Amino acid sequence: MSEPRRILVTGATGTVGRPLVARLLAEGHRVRALVRNPDGGALPHGAEPVRGDLAVSETLSAGAAGADAVFLVWPFATAQGADEAVAALAGEVDRIVYLSSAVADTHPGRPDGAVERLVEAAAPHWTFLRPHGFVANVLRWLPELREAGSVHGAYGQAATAPVHEADLADLAALALTGATGDRDRPVLTGPASLTQTEQLATIAAVVGRDLRRHELTRAEARDRMLAAGWPPDAVDPVLDHQAARVADPERPVSTVARLTGRPARTFADWAADHTGVLLAALGGRAVDETHPLSRTSSI
Repeated sequence: MSEPRRILVTGATGTVGRPLVARLLAEGHRVRALVRNPDGGALPHGAEPVRGDLAVSETLSAGAAGADAVFLVWPFATAQGADEAVAALAGEVDRIVYLSSAVADTHPGRPDGAVERLVEAAAPHWTFLRPHGFVANVLRWLPELREAGSVHGAYGQAATAPVHEADLADLAALALTGATGDRDRPVLTGPASLTQTEQLATIAAVVGRDLRRHELTRAEARDRMLAAGWPPDAVDPVLDHQAARVADPERPVSTVARLTGRPARTFADWAADHTGVLLAALGGRAVDETHPLSRTSSI
């Protein structure tokens, strides 16, 4: 076990942040959780809530003062303001672990690459976690599944290998404590590539429900996404990515196993871990409202 550290976690109540805080506390580290409302609860016992906002750099300086490392998320559509945020954090700590994306180098319209460059220039020690996607993104299906027991979409045979948020939390903890990953950009996936149809079937088996998928044309899927409020400039890139994964399934990488020394958690592991959340969303038994996946955060 590494020496106890003082660590600031941004996005502390999110899908990755919450298990990360719990992991760090279990290892004996002192954890500050940057939250807009310190009285809002939803943090693991033992975390120190500190009021702050990623868009207000002064609060970041205060929150990071005296810390050894920062876990950074950037949940905004552009990198506007990231220079001030990174400078404020790097002025207090010398190690930043940033939750980036596997497309940081290939999608200039996203903020990931810009934030990476800012961190690399400002902090002597850094790690950029680059997941291809989270298993938790399947939660987008739940409103439709609850309403009709089915989900509509294009490219049901698109195969991806999303990563369990607990694996991201484990890797972030290692990097934050200096155990691995200094000045590294690990690309992360789950251990197997599954089609969207197979992912839905896995959830159905775990919750014991008959959940169905209805295939749409691209045009139909596009219209539904726009009607659901997707940003118009995001719809076609998402559909393009799905179309590409039909002919060229996402290839799993072994990074999680290599860095943690144990197998990556599977899609079925994730579904089993969150059976209560899934059942509650589908109209089954209640779930603890403080659970991060009972809300809409994806970071």
